[in-house]
Amino acid sequence: MGKHSPIVWAVGLVLWTMAQEAAPVRADWRTEADARIEKIRKGDFVVRLIDPDGKPLGNLDVTVRQTRSHFGFGTAVDSNFMADDPDTRRYRQFILDHFSMLTAENAMKWWDIEKEKDVVDFGPADALAKFARDNDLPLRGHCVLWCKGKWVREWKHALTPEQLQTELDQHLDALIPRYRGKVICWDVCNEILDGTFYRERLGPDIYARVFKRVAELDPDAVLFTNEYSILTIPPRVEEYVRLIKSLQEAGAPVRGIGVQDHGVQRFSVDDEPPATQPWQGFRRRWGPPPQPRLGPREILASLDRLGELNLPIHITEVSSITPDEELRARTLEMFLRVCFSHPKVECFIFWGFWSKNHFKQNLAALVDDNWNYTPAGKVVFKMLDEEWRTNLRGRTDGQGQVAFRGFFGRYELTAADDAGRTLTGTVKLIPTSGTATVTLRPAPPSTQPSNP
Repeated sequence: MGKHSPIVWAVGLVLWTMAQEAAPVRADWRTEADARIEKIRKGDFVVRLIDPDGKPLGNLDVTVRQTRSHFGFGTAVDSNFMADDPDTRRYRQFILDHFSMLTAENAMKWWDIEKEKDVVDFGPADALAKFARDNDLPLRGHCVLWCKGKWVREWKHALTPEQLQTELDQHLDALIPRYRGKVICWDVCNEILDGTFYRERLGPDIYARVFKRVAELDPDAVLFTNEYSILTIPPRVEEYVRLIKSLQEAGAPVRGIGVQDHGVQRFSVDDEPPATQPWQGFRRRWGPPPQPRLGPREILASLDRLGELNLPIHITEVSSITPDEELRARTLEMFLRVCFSHPKVECFIFWGFWSKNHFKQNLAALVDDNWNYTPAGKVVFKMLDEEWRTNLRGRTDGQGQVAFRGFFGRYELTAADDAGRTLTGTVKLIPTSGTATVTLRPAPPSTQPSNP
């Protein structure tokens, strides 16, 4: 018999099975994640309802409907999103119906703003900033500098260091004040770990200097780094930690950690990554073992490591790129749930959703060309619009108060007065809300119940 005979394989498998049965049972990762979500993403609320004269609306049945999440479930927005055609109008409405945060896919990048030297176009970025403000949607600024040479226009490659510094200063002075008060944050330096263009030409301290200048121009914006493959390649977590610390030591006001991942399809959704299972060694006679795949616990550990820097984490760019629709659905469900369950994570931004303008088209879309959910879209939007929303019916007490537990976010409250009129009001309930007072007013006539 060979050393990897079926008998040896079978004995090994039996021993491994016995060891698993004897090992302590670990809670399923979903159970643990859901418990964290219940603790950190929900609160116990007391809402006091009054009429326009300040009188408590006591002993009324009330419908509570969450309309938007406090957590930043977001999407990157295409530069042509304001076009006036049926698909683009539907695209805008889909954003309003399903997302609570936006980021510019390309419109705020220097690459798009100044394609030719001194030919500047802020039009698409201005339109996005107005759309976000008009609809009370937080907007992430992305990005001030993209540090890879291939994403720097050719006209900049031809400049001397002195000329490049002048152009950079002019760009910062034009960009940052223009969107001050319109963006909540900036991805200041995009992909420093693998991007050397500005460092090679303007010196090793250029990124710290850019952070400082952006902070001077917009003191209220939270300034982020932004790097890719941090969670899918574990050694990059430590590289990233060292990068952030080095920037801070150089005086850069880094206030947030941006984490991209366009390789979500590489994750395992199982509690244990397949390549760590001992019995796989007995299968090597029949072929090489599968490559290690990181699962939910490894992702959580990496987020914990980044969280030790005590900065907010934004999951800034997410795609699961695969023709396998079910794999895309499973991996996105796992990744979204794990990230939502981590206390340092403040947002989760899909890098597009509609196949017609996703940078990977139908290989990564949540919605197909005809506006039908893909399998991944069904899973994602069930989580965002159903599982992690609070909708209920209650009744106010004599003081007009109704108490409930729900997810943090914006709510619409509806009741009917003694005359049968529909009364409505809105309130934002966040961790610091305490008891909130909401004035209910008669709804517009078009929404009132008709007379029989």
